[in-house]
Amino acid sequence: MAKLINRGDTLLAKHLDGHARKIEWKGQRLHPITKQRLMLYECDRNTILRITQAYTGELPMGSENFYTEVGDEVEADAVSMYVDSFRREKFPVKEGVTSRHGAQMIALRKYNISTIKTPLQNFKEIVLKKAALLENKNKE
Repeated sequence: MAKLINRGDTLLAKHLDGHARKIEWKGQRLHPITKQRLMLYECDRNTILRITQAYTGELPMGSENFYTEVGDEVEADAVSMYVDSFRREKFPVKEGVTSRHGAQMIALRKYNISTIKTPLQNFKEIVLKKAALLENKNKE
């Protein structure tokens, strides 16, 4: 069970659960590494995804470094989620998931590949830099 927080970390799963505050449907696209035609969803604003059932088939070419164990988890600001389906998935909204904000719940029971686009660390660094700039302004 690994907790993935770095840019480019990727989950490959048969079943996936989690939540994101905003999910945008982007249509069918080729996955950049495996070259499979999958449905792309962009999960944004505090996304958490966890593998609930491991993928047991043959791994696609180029996916040797993907995380595939049950319990592996992605925690990031933005995630690209590729799902093996021909129809648009529905993600119900549940209020109070992140204590104050609502989120769209993810319960995928289809083959999927999820990759971190923007880790949470980037925003921590930006906030610290802005705080330092404001502090320097206040001193002057």
